[in-house]
Amino acid sequence: MGGCVNTKGSYLCQCPPGYKIQPDGRTCVDVDECALGECQGHERICVNTLGQFKCHRIECPPNYVHDNNYKKIEQILANVYTFMPITISKRTKE
Repeated sequence: MGGCVNTKGSYLCQCPPGYKIQPDGRTCVDVDECALGECQGHERICVNTLGQFKCHRIECPPNYVHDNNYKKIEQILANVYTFMPITISKRTKE
């Protein structure tokens, strides 16, 4: 992966797109584009792959919403109340 070119008294190595050179000057490692925030916008999730990344739009099923960080989907729990008619009467002494 990548390549090195001899220079006068040394060499110069370069990595392909999506990789970065390490401090040893000759090893390439994958760039985590997701950690760099490459997928912008709500309802998007980033998947890092070797040498590249993919942004996916995540749509929630009915009655679900994204959490505040848009990292997971949470169910909306509706509070359902049923009101029953009641009759209040004054208690009488017998």
